[in-house]
Amino acid sequence: MDFELPPKIKAKETSVNYEKFVEEHADDVFELEAIPPEDLQEILRQPIDGVIDIDKFNREIDREKKDATFLEATRREVYSVLSGIAGEEEERASRKWSGSHEALEVAHASHPR
Repeated sequence: MDFELPPKIKAKETSVNYEKFVEEHADDVFELEAIPPEDLQEILRQPIDGVIDIDKFNREIDREKKDATFLEATRREVYSVLSGIAGEEEERASRKWSGSHEALEVAHASHPR
């Protein structure tokens, strides 16, 4: 395909691939940004569509969506369980600290200064 783009830069002579690149493509280098996105998509779509089985691809996309749904549900369930465990641990620690604090107050009150 020829997009009639003016060369912006020359190939880097210091590149290890310079000689091979110049043999195959000449030394003019173009930036892909110079090609409109719609044209780039079409350039890529044609060869991909030529080798891909769309039905298999769509089935795989559907499986990935189901997997993502399953993983999200599992993540939420694990988070919920872990949050519950963390909450129980915090409650136990709070009770333990509260009991220790009360014991210190009693000990402090029972010893005259």
